[in-house]
Amino acid sequence: MGAAGRAGVGLMARRDAKLVPIAEFAERDRAEEAWARLVEADIPASVVFDPSPLGGVAVTRVNVASRDVAAAQLLIADLVA
Repeated sequence: MGAAGRAGVGLMARRDAKLVPIAEFAERDRAEEAWARLVEADIPASVVFDPSPLGGVAVTRVNVASRDVAAAQLLIADLVA
């Protein structure tokens, strides 16, 4: 499928879908790898960096729509184990 046919894939296109964090990563590159797998499987996902205040541990979260949680978790399970 060309770029025009995949418009919106990878972005949380539906604003009415409830977003659910499915994984947290200390390293952003692992979160990006998870995001890439999800997009390849046509599961829209977002990556959100959360810089912890006051010197705490910063994390990067991967979010998907609640309807996609089970499939998304299966795809990235080896990255969070």
